[in-house]
Formats: sequence, structure tokens, C-alpha cells
Amino acid sequence: MARREFEAAQAASDDAEERTYEDNVLPIVEAGRAVLVEMDHALDDEVWLEPTPGHTAGHVAIRIASRGVGAVFSGDLMHWPMQCIYPEWSFRFDADPDQARRTRRAFLEACSDSGRIVMTSHFPLPSVGTITRRQSSFWFNDPESP
Repeated sequence: MARREFEAAQAASDDAEERTYEDNVLPIVEAGRAVLVEMDHALDDEVWLEPTPGHTAGHVAIRIASRGVGAVFSGDLMHWPMQCIYPEWSFRFDADPDQARRTRRAFLEACSDSGRIVMTSHFPLPSVGTITRRQSSFWFNDPESP
């Protein structure tokens, strides 16, 4: 996991209402399964992390490339398809809404019309598709769209 993300989650663990670290991170650390890396870490030529800050300071997307096909797992970069149409709309838990907006727009620009497969965490199923430009905005195309 990105070191910066780990450190931010650990620092927030003092907040009694914030259980992200205890529920999602600490069990991995206690099991000895955590490997802390930089936000642009490459596992190999086909899998690497790409910094996408804003939702959290250390948020990353996971990029995959194989046999000429590219894909990206966006994580919490976008929480609903309307953020493709309105990338300036922020999720209420974005730590830095201005940064999240800039990152989201840059992400959508990079993915639009590239054929890159986009895998989302929070979109309704199927949550895998591509991004196309639509006038001054973007559109999420899932394989089941008309």
C-alpha cells in the first residue's frame, strides 16, 4: 500500500469515529501482509500504482497493461457515474475536495477515448467500462449500455 496512505490512516486512527485504520488497515499490518511503497510504485511492467490524490492524500489508482490493453482500477477517485459528467462534484468524505476535482478531471482526460478499461469501486454493476468525451464533459460506458 502507498506509504502516504498508510501514514494518513494511522494518524486518523486517534479519531474515535474514524475506524478505517482499525477495520481495514491494521488487520493487514498485524498479519504481516503490508508492504509500504511510494505512490508511483511499479510491481512490474504490467502492474503499477498511479497517484490520484484528493479523496485522501495518498490515494492511488492501480494501472494494468498487458498485450496492448490498458486498464485502471480507480478506487475512491469517483463514487458515482455523475462525477464523469460533473467531475467538479466532490464526495463528502474527500479530504481535499479541490485536489480531488483536479485529479478526477485529469484522470477522465487521460482515460477518455483511449480504450482504457476503467474498473470502479462504487458505480452500480457492471462497474467496468470505458470513458468517452461528451461535449465538455465525460461519459462512463459500461458494456451493457445501449
